[in-house]
Amino acid sequence: MIRPILGDQDAAREELYSHLEETDYEFLRDHADILKYAAVFVCFSGEYIAGYIWFYQWEEDPHTWIVHISIVPEYRKRFFSRTMINTLFPACYALGCNAVLAENESSEILERIGGKAQPDGSVLLELPFIWR
Repeated sequence: MIRPILGDQDAAREELYSHLEETDYEFLRDHADILKYAAVFVCFSGEYIAGYIWFYQWEEDPHTWIVHISIVPEYRKRFFSRTMINTLFPACYALGCNAVLAENESSEILERIGGKAQPDGSVLLELPFIWR
């Protein structure tokens, strides 16, 4: 089981940046200067980091958060589960997020669990949300 942890944000952002460098994250240049504003969940499988999920508030609506995901390759097939999603999104909702927006490779995942495709190709998931 993968467990998203919202811990020390300064440390999480540093770990995420290092991870993105090590994995040659395609969008690192776009995120480098704004990671300091991200809410970062470090996702653990036991004591090992399985990946990261981070959010930015959307400039047009601070109650809509844009989601980004980077998964350690060996955890790709078993990263998402109902337990993880049903832990992550209520936590975001409790922190003031009313909707999650995915604009890139995360769009397919968000649509698969119930998000609605938008005309611009993004996917929006209204909160609160429980994946049944």
